[in-house]
Amino acid sequence: MDFDNTWVSIDLDAIQANFDAVQAKAGVQVMAIIKADAYGHGAVQVARLLQDQCAFFGVSSMLEAVELRQAGVQTPILILGYTPAATFSAAVDQNIRPAIFRWEDALALSQTAQALGKTAPFHFALDTGMSRIGVQATEEAADLCARIAALPGLEAEGLFSHFATADCADLTRAKAQAAEFGHSVERELSYLTVHSVLHLLGYDHLDEGPMKAQMRAREEAILGGLGITRETEQERQP
Repeated sequence: MDFDNTWVSIDLDAIQANFDAVQAKAGVQVMAIIKADAYGHGAVQVARLLQDQCAFFGVSSMLEAVELRQAGVQTPILILGYTPAATFSAAVDQNIRPAIFRWEDALALSQTAQALGKTAPFHFALDTGMSRIGVQATEEAADLCARIAALPGLEAEGLFSHFATADCADLTRAKAQAAEFGHSVERELSYLTVHSVLHLLGYDHLDEGPMKAQMRAREEAILGGLGITRETEQERQP
């Protein structure tokens, strides 16, 4: 007998309304971040709701990506974290994009794609201040990215970075990251053949986002209605 009397009711209409609001404000294509079971809202259910409306889904791991594919979701999926080379075969076979920022991983992905007779799309991860993953904005890193992009069987589909503090009242650091990203795209990485520039934009200041014409906005906690931090909320109080 199940004695658990705790449950959560999720209003998908509210999630749809949140998505529509972000899409309207961003003015660009949107990637819905549904990692961690869509932050407890149900990744499969949210993905089925939004799969024909957003450009990408973002997840944290192959496990989460495969769950969506097994549920019949065919929208492009980007893994925002590190993807072990041992999972590349499944990633290529199921059209799941890994984040690439190391030569050995790129080489393994290239070899896997060639063995399967397919082209593997991926996105470069650029570290502009989050300090989790990604190449640095240096000429040496740009040369590495160029070598990776030239590998057979690979398609450098996108380039992304991750704001560390875009939901805070003080946007000084976020704006510095945005500037660093823009300079990298225009300078060190300008000669890369990247099919779509992807910038992971903080959800609380979409109207202040730079380079909006070249970006896909990242939509994450706002899907569930978590719009601002306490710091930002206090600043906005009359």
